[in-house]
Amino acid sequence: MTTESPVLATVSTATATLHQPVYPEYTPPVSIADPLQLLRSGEYLELDRRLRAANAAALADRDAEARYTDWLYEECEPLLALGHEGLALLHAWQHALPESGHAWLLECWYWYHWAYEYRGSGWASSVTPLMWRAAHACSERMFVAGLRALERDPSLWMVPALILQGVSSFEESDWLRTLLHTGRQGEATLTLSAPDEADARAELTDMLARSGIPIESRLLLPQQRPVALPEAYQGKKALRGKDYWLHATLSIHPRAFFILRRYVWFLQPRWGGSHERIAAFVASPQCAHLTDVERDRLLHEIWRDDFYEDFLQEDTDDDDAESWLAYTRERLDAALYSHHRQELCLWLMRSLTHRKRYDEAVAYARQAAELHPLEDEWAIEYAFWLTLRCDLDPQWIAGVIAASAHARKTVGACILYGHFASTGRYGVARDLAIGERWFAEVFARAPRHDMWRTLAQDLAQFERHEEVVQLCLMGDREHNPHCAVTLGYHYNNGLGVAADQDRACDYYRRAIEAGYAHAAYNLQLIYAERARQAAGPSERAIWEKGAIETMLRGIELNEPDLPAIYYGYMARLESAGLLDDYLPGLQRDADSGNPQAMVALAGIYGNKRNRRHHNYREGVRWLMGAEAIDPELPLLKEIDDEVFSYGWLASIRLGWTRSRIAPHELPGVDNRMV
Repeated sequence: MTTESPVLATVSTATATLHQPVYPEYTPPVSIADPLQLLRSGEYLELDRRLRAANAAALADRDAEARYTDWLYEECEPLLALGHEGLALLHAWQHALPESGHAWLLECWYWYHWAYEYRGSGWASSVTPLMWRAAHACSERMFVAGLRALERDPSLWMVPALILQGVSSFEESDWLRTLLHTGRQGEATLTLSAPDEADARAELTDMLARSGIPIESRLLLPQQRPVALPEAYQGKKALRGKDYWLHATLSIHPRAFFILRRYVWFLQPRWGGSHERIAAFVASPQCAHLTDVERDRLLHEIWRDDFYEDFLQEDTDDDDAESWLAYTRERLDAALYSHHRQELCLWLMRSLTHRKRYDEAVAYARQAAELHPLEDEWAIEYAFWLTLRCDLDPQWIAGVIAASAHARKTVGACILYGHFASTGRYGVARDLAIGERWFAEVFARAPRHDMWRTLAQDLAQFERHEEVVQLCLMGDREHNPHCAVTLGYHYNNGLGVAADQDRACDYYRRAIEAGYAHAAYNLQLIYAERARQAAGPSERAIWEKGAIETMLRGIELNEPDLPAIYYGYMARLESAGLLDDYLPGLQRDADSGNPQAMVALAGIYGNKRNRRHHNYREGVRWLMGAEAIDPELPLLKEIDDEVFSYGWLASIRLGWTRSRIAPHELPGVDNRMV
């Protein structure tokens, strides 16, 4: 049985009339607790009371278990991310309430968070030895804090659930394994040793300071296994690693579900497991307490391992594409959980859109929208794009957008619903007041969100430029940089509005001030063109300076195309005054071994029209320096052809000058000819 959105149900029976927009007030779900707020205000008893109640409910009810699990993984993140400041708050809680198990549970979670932070958030390939050392220091503290929590509250099933994940990445220490196998262990402390090398020691000290671990600190170790933890030996076999900690979790919470999904993740092939192991686990007695839907939710992780966020593309091999589609459709037929069916429908929608099989994509989009309000920004965008591409019934997209907006699932839906209401488009009756309320919510919730740009690009792709301008003028009221740069482009090119280059420049400048790098790319094009069309040297220098400053600002903002454009522009610059201003910066870049800067200097010194700065031999020297570092650099060939090799006489002069520059004279800190 599918769960149809009430909004969609209403709209589907009223295709002859306009959808009447509304703005229902939204009450967000009540949080278990705001840990950061309560800890900062010293309300330790209240925080402890709420968490004990939440844990008790989680042991008895699946929905409560979901809330408790989500709270730990999502709402504690701001506290954990504080680093040593957050740790100090947890220690103050422990000091105020020495018997609080949750105070230690959150410290266990804190160290799990920082262990993963040090090891690259789960990606081990780029982790340095010092990062591994820091991660292991955190994992040791995770084990200790978890055991301290269970000593105080044996009902905290989330402790072994967290450690289950930790030991999958960081193996159990000898002291911990001894304690689990025998019930006790004899090591009193664990010392974090520092590297002998001064630089490594300083780096590790700084690294550990983020999470609040002093170098060479001593960690007091528990001596006995908490009574809440079962013996490691089950019969003649000793459980180890994640298998033991899953057993421990289920011994405290025999009906647990959500942690089983995380256990399944560590059975995936990338962790040394297999899909067959997952299927065997789901069929095992450890999952006997689950419903059919819950077991199917675990099996769904097999499909996710292969295909989650890995969509078909236009150039995917045809045989592979058909195989993936068939497998996903088979999974869709078998899936028992409605959110998974929606996920599969949306995967098919997106993949088939990439394959330009639009009718099939639309059919799956409709199925997905009937199940639940769409809650991914990309799903909203694809549904909207398909509406534009296939000229779908506007009532359908109105219902889809209304459902997602009313549930506050996506910013994109709120933007579109406000747009529909403000303009009376897409089967929605015009209501400016309702539209304003939706836009106000977007501005309060995510004023710089990039869905403004994404939706505007979709409209522009289908040449709905007037609508693009309407939409972006709304977003620009709160200085959304994505809207500003889009308006700049439309005013510059006269799309949907009368061309107004001065206004376009104003929009681009505002976007740059907000940190939008690509606006600098667009603005420098305008300034460079105005410099080319200038009436005289003075006017040209004004626009050239504007172009250069804009390029430099764009480079600061990491616009990827601007470095090559900037150095090429400087290589051809002939304004003596501007060269006086910018040569020192170019010189610094070139001295640091930047081959593009070297080519720029070569162009400046080699250009005989630059009378004040002309030095042919120096130009050739910089040209050779750049060539030694990057002989395939496109700008190198351009300036060589334009300045040094534009004719046979010039080529002879270049060859003669080259022969008189020794390799040791070449500039550059990374020069293969020196």
